[in-house]
Parts: sequence; C-alpha cells; structure tokens
Amino acid sequence: MNMVRSMLKGRNLSNEYWAEAVVCAIYVINRSPTKSVMNRVPKQAWSGMYCSISHLRVFVYVAYAHVLKERRDKLDDKSEKCIFIGYSEQSKAYKLYNPVTKKTIISKDVVFKE
Repeated sequence: MNMVRSMLKGRNLSNEYWAEAVVCAIYVINRSPTKSVMNRVPKQAWSGMYCSISHLRVFVYVAYAHVLKERRDKLDDKSEKCIFIGYSEQSKAYKLYNPVTKKTIISKDVVFKE
C-alpha cells in the first residue's frame, strides 16, 4: 500500500484511482527482483518464462492513443490524449483513461509524452 499511496500522492491524484494504482503496483512488483525467490523476478519464478520490463511506464503519464480509421472522419484527429493508468490483463496493451469522454480504453498503439 505504500507504493500505491506514493503513486497517487506523487501525481496529486484523488483516491478515486486507488484500484488502478493497486493493479499497476502489483504488475510492477511481480516484474521486480525480490529476495523471497532468491533475487529472481516473481513472474519468472512462477511461470519459468523470461519477462521483459521495457514496456513499463510511469503511472499517470500523458499518452496519445491511435484512433482507428473506422472510428474517425477525414479531418478528425488521428490520436486522442489520454492518461496512462495501467496495463491490460488480457493482452500486451496499455490501459488508458480519456478525461474528456471519461472512458477507459485499452490500446497497443500508444505514444507516451516522456
């Protein structure tokens, strides 16, 4: 919970995002080395498969998600500004929150503003 509290307070977020922060923290912890499994990564110790951390991003960073051609007109924006709130549980994608539409989306085609 210290990690979750840190993630929320570090970005000046209200407690309404606590669930997303918990899921994101667990995702990161499961991909970080720990003494409990002899300085190995818990996900790797459990599944036996190597896991990469190159896709990890900072919680609540600005991200631009690609909008498919089918969902936009000719002069509409090709991306929408969102906030990164976690990782998809079903696929290798990011979970993003659009503050304008107040909807959560899952997308692989994301550019982060870092």
